[in-house]
Amino acid sequence: MDWSRKFSSSSPCTGGASKLAQMLYKQSQCECEITIVGSTACEVIKNEASSLSSFTMLENASVVWKFPKEQKLPGVMALDRAYPFSIDWNVAYHDPSHPLVVDIGSGNGLFTIGMAQSRKDLNFLGLEINGKLVRRCLDAVNQSGIMNTYFIDTNATSTFRSIVSSYPGDLVLVSIQVFLQSDVKAVAMRMKEQFLQYGKDKLRLSHDCHGVKINGNNMA
Repeated sequence: MDWSRKFSSSSPCTGGASKLAQMLYKQSQCECEITIVGSTACEVIKNEASSLSSFTMLENASVVWKFPKEQKLPGVMALDRAYPFSIDWNVAYHDPSHPLVVDIGSGNGLFTIGMAQSRKDLNFLGLEINGKLVRRCLDAVNQSGIMNTYFIDTNATSTFRSIVSSYPGDLVLVSIQVFLQSDVKAVAMRMKEQFLQYGKDKLRLSHDCHGVKINGNNMA
């Protein structure tokens, strides 16, 4: 269950913060994970809660994405049924039994193709919503004769599970490419710092991508 409550330092509703803190504490004792997001909300809870060990405090964040483990969400299952994907993996790859690496938001395909050329023991799949880029990538793959790379024009948000569930080999890595851009250098640097800080060592800068390891093997 997700609980959200927006606080501001001048909010007249903060008088009920003590009751809210007590309620959240009781929920945390019932094996619920409570995450407090935002500096003002964290400050309120710190002042009112009897114990902070039951909460995860994210003061310098505004959005939290949480993916429950081993839970089948109705919305996700509905998407799987609405966007079924049928792929002939024997046509896509020379050997579809090889471990699969999926790149979500593959863009111009340079990362995916580059990694495929250096790791012949893996199959690489690029998922990209821009059909024009996908066609260019497929042309590049066909012209170069690469046998372990394939691209699909799709919205991975709705089709990812359907696509990878039919793959005959093992899925060993999923990468998501994020492009940060701003016309203010300080803002761009701040965004980069935030991604790295909250990425929990799971994110790499573009010039570090070739240092990613799969099953103990260096991708470079």
